[in-house]
Amino acid sequence: MMLGSLALHVAFGAVLGAGPTVPVVVTVDDLPSPLSLKPDARRQLKDKLLAVLKKHGIYAVGFAVGKEVKTDADRAILNAWLHEGHVL
Repeated sequence: MMLGSLALHVAFGAVLGAGPTVPVVVTVDDLPSPLSLKPDARRQLKDKLLAVLKKHGIYAVGFAVGKEVKTDADRAILNAWLHEGHVL
């Protein structure tokens, strides 16, 4: 799901929030980010994703493949994820 789509779903849910609430868990796979992206694009994706989650007060559960966390930049992405209060 693209970030814009995620934001749209979150915003739409907030508008409909007058009814009963349903707990939802947001999960993000392939942290630190898709390996097909170059390092700068991976950092930008992380920044955008964390900004959307923070804007809407959403906490998420992230999943990482440990053997794919190879660089300091990868570790920085995961540390930022944890620093924002998300679960890894």
